[in-house]
Amino acid sequence: MQDCYERYRMSDYEDQSDAILHSIINELNFKVPLHSHTYYEIFLIFSGEIYHEVNGEVMDIYTNSMLFIRPQDMHRYYQKGDSSCGLIRLWISPHIFDSLSNFLGSSSGLGKLLEDKLPPTMLITELDMQGYLERFEALFSLSPAEEQIRISSLKLILMEIALLFSGYIDQRESSSLPSWIQDLCSKMALKYNFTQGIDRLFQLSHTSREHISRSFKKYLAMTPTEYIKQLRLNYAANQLANTNRKVVDICFDSGFGNMSYFYKCFFECYGKQYRFTN
Repeated sequence: MQDCYERYRMSDYEDQSDAILHSIINELNFKVPLHSHTYYEIFLIFSGEIYHEVNGEVMDIYTNSMLFIRPQDMHRYYQKGDSSCGLIRLWISPHIFDSLSNFLGSSSGLGKLLEDKLPPTMLITELDMQGYLERFEALFSLSPAEEQIRISSLKLILMEIALLFSGYIDQRESSSLPSWIQDLCSKMALKYNFTQGIDRLFQLSHTSREHISRSFKKYLAMTPTEYIKQLRLNYAANQLANTNRKVVDICFDSGFGNMSYFYKCFFECYGKQYRFTN
């Protein structure tokens, strides 16, 4: 996989106001210095995790996250932990973003992407992330004579992502859940997190265990432990319905410690409508 940054740079454009380009990085083995720029960026993290230091704060960015970075954001980013991190970067000139905003109109809510102190971040499914990765990779095979196809394809992807962000922000603002609970639940929905259990939830929350427990009972009508159990059961149900994996493998892969407890919880939640043969 080639990093597009070696092929296209902002300086390659005579008129940088109409620039849109992307790169794919398989391993983020360098630490970017603190900087800002005159264009917009969108990051798509398809493997691993990164620390994103931005506007005086540090954000944990997880696998299958999308991050919208504005020209005014002062930021730097680097790999979190020892596992390799892969990301897609999409550069967009202000002219292109403004044109997109005008085309979609004020009802799209794109202006809200610029209001928060920290860049908007959202999670998408692993399947959707893989789809984006394949589409971005395919653009590397285009010849110089197909430059307009490349630009049009990137603009189409940009519009899709912008609408995803816009819908996410509208959903977040209309929800009765506090934003910190929404963000915590989004992070815990990742298999890497819910399989680790309650300690991982407390680690990600950055508040006291008592406050988390009270808030989950108030807003979600369940305890944090019950919430994690439901995430694990949902994952297990999906695996049982859509794969041929052994039940015992699904049980432990979902984060359950033993088969008898897994069966008990699963039957209480779903009954016996799923296969249970190994």
